[in-house]
Amino acid sequence: MWERRVDSGNYVQIGITTAKSITDTVPTSGTNYQVRVKAVDANGAESAYRTGTATAISYNTAPVISGSNQNVGAKTAPLTYNYTVTDAEASSQTVTVTETVTNGSETITLRQYRATSGAQNTADLTSVWLRLLAGTHVLKIVASDGVGGTATRQITFSRTVNRIAASRAISTDAMVTKVFLSLYPADIPADAVLHCEVTNNPFDTAPVWEDISSKVGRFVHIFQNTTAARGYGLAYRFTITKGSQTVEVVQATVRFA
Repeated sequence: MWERRVDSGNYVQIGITTAKSITDTVPTSGTNYQVRVKAVDANGAESAYRTGTATAISYNTAPVISGSNQNVGAKTAPLTYNYTVTDAEASSQTVTVTETVTNGSETITLRQYRATSGAQNTADLTSVWLRLLAGTHVLKIVASDGVGGTATRQITFSRTVNRIAASRAISTDAMVTKVFLSLYPADIPADAVLHCEVTNNPFDTAPVWEDISSKVGRFVHIFQNTTAARGYGLAYRFTITKGSQTVEVVQATVRFA
């Protein structure tokens, strides 16, 4: 039979078991914790109590992350979030912080590091921004002191995309003189703005880019440039800035001679 007391209070039974150990919940108040145990057989005969040494109770305080859970709305550029982590027992504990961001059904870990209590930290989504789907995401910051204390901060945001951009360069066996480029789907909304350029010397120090925005999907472009100092090739680059309607491009097709 196991009993415990806090400070000089009365002993309270915490369990009767045949095991040689027991788990108890640390009390929420008091200074010292003490346990005693005695054996009782099937006939009711009892041993003397064996009393443990009183042990000082250590009350752990969970870390604190500055700020509050919030929705910061739509973002078109990589989100950064500044915060501090403080811990009352920082001198004797290691506080580990983990930053993650949701991406649909996926959770991406941005980083995990040992925090310095009171120092400013920055969660920076720049490295994963292009990977994030358009829509709602949650930046989650979790601080753990290693002994059961944790704190969580959640920042909700949505990623909106107002421009599509793509580029590609390839090597060719000869100088490219003509090119025809088409995009699919071809029906770009009227209020969207397409800007497209091509070059037939993409590997030169300063490639000559020629604007074919008005020719995409309609006309063959004949290159004005006739030199390629660092090898033959072809490259294109384009951007589509959306208006009020959704823009989608799933394929770019290039024919050249």
